[in-house]
Amino acid sequence: MVLRKVVAILLAILPVLLFAVEPIKVVRSEKEIVVLTRFEEYHFDLEKGILKDFYTLVDGRRHVFTYGNDGFDVLDEGTPLTVIEEPIVTGVGKVSEGFSDEVSIVYNYGYVKKIFTIKNDENYTFFVDIESSKPVEVTVPRVSIDTSTDRYLENYFASFNPGTRTLVLLKHDEGLLFEGTLKVNGHKRFIVFIGPNKRTLIKKAFPEDYDVLIKALVKIPGFNKWYDPVFYGLVWFFWWLKDLTKN
Repeated sequence: MVLRKVVAILLAILPVLLFAVEPIKVVRSEKEIVVLTRFEEYHFDLEKGILKDFYTLVDGRRHVFTYGNDGFDVLDEGTPLTVIEEPIVTGVGKVSEGFSDEVSIVYNYGYVKKIFTIKNDENYTFFVDIESSKPVEVTVPRVSIDTSTDRYLENYFASFNPGTRTLVLLKHDEGLLFEGTLKVNGHKRFIVFIGPNKRTLIKKAFPEDYDVLIKALVKIPGFNKWYDPVFYGLVWFFWWLKDLTKN
């Protein structure tokens, strides 16, 4: 039964590895901006400039993250800021359906600028740039209200949901001083992973720190499955095949 499930998962992964990536699409409404890639669906609020919702699209449409005062809000002495003008959407690789390479959404708060950048790849990662002329704080996303599954690592924050087996990994530069919000005075860039807790995806997102991250993450209850050694042996093979064929 378990092996049958493993085979089914691998068959679901194969189309992702073998088919070309589609352009990024951007849909704008009165209240939000929706960014669609082949693998992800992002919902950004227009007034607050925050991440409202996030879905993965590979194995059906799965709601992974919903906003709970934790969507990269910009705080000045604890007060959330709101944008002062319409956000600007730009991109690289303009095509008729959208953008082939990446999309950026720029929010202006006056003395703070925030930029979300989403690249057109399979890594479930995006970038958040904050530029501020005075000290501010930025909230970080969680996929679980149970903070016991949070992990504070050197230059990383992790949030894991054992029920949905989804993960947030956020790379910052605060070492071990991070205490729930990110401190910004000047310019900082954060690399964010939100998606399934699959080791292949984590390694693709953060190859330089993969061993350290996995060593910490496997200690979270529910992160590992007993069949992982067999499953990931096959998955690593398909990733190697993808890199070899460049397809």
